[in-house]
Amino acid sequence: NVELVYAARRDSDELIKRLNRYLAELNITPLGYVKTFDLNDEAEGSVAPSTDDLDAIKKRGYIRMLTTNDVFTCYLHKGGVHGFEYELAERFADGLDVFVVTIIPAEFEDLPKLLAEGKGDFIAANFTMTPERVHAFKDLVFCAPYGEVSQVLVGRPDAKVSKLADLTGKKVHARQGKTHFDTLRKMQLMGTDFTIVPIEEDNSAFFALRQVADGKIDFTVADDVQVQFAI
Repeated sequence: NVELVYAARRDSDELIKRLNRYLAELNITPLGYVKTFDLNDEAEGSVAPSTDDLDAIKKRGYIRMLTTNDVFTCYLHKGGVHGFEYELAERFADGLDVFVVTIIPAEFEDLPKLLAEGKGDFIAANFTMTPERVHAFKDLVFCAPYGEVSQVLVGRPDAKVSKLADLTGKKVHARQGKTHFDTLRKMQLMGTDFTIVPIEEDNSAFFALRQVADGKIDFTVADDVQVQFAI
């Protein structure tokens, strides 16, 4: 299992304390109605870079959420912003009396870079905390985990793969920059001879799941929550 977290710059002491307190107190259940904002005028880059901590964020009246565009994290529907990560973040923002501005980069792997540059205040994008990320992103600090996900291999019912050795000679599609790709590389190092096929970074995990369901690719890797959401 891999822990789900938010991430902030290492100097955002008060923001990370408040996030941790909020997540510790939160009983995460299916979310009901939440107030939404029209964010169509908030495009990437429209907000000047800032490394403000919590007090300054509250004074300016909004908090910038670095995220991705998919049905689990953040998406537009009938003029409103939805998605588990967005609605969770908006509940946090309501407690600060600020609103949420969503910033969605073209590449998932750009999220830590944009955060470090002050182009967002925190990452909320089904972002998992792994030893590799802790080591790679020394400018960032990770909040207390608020959930866990398991990475699962996804194929069609007739795939006949029940153990790692059954992948020998097969192709598994995955996005570079995601922990799924790193997991597959580790599996290869364990001695299983299969091919990893990179997926374009601007395609979501749900795109890959649809490709499997449509018979266009044989296998991909996704988080179990994404698979459950897609069913």
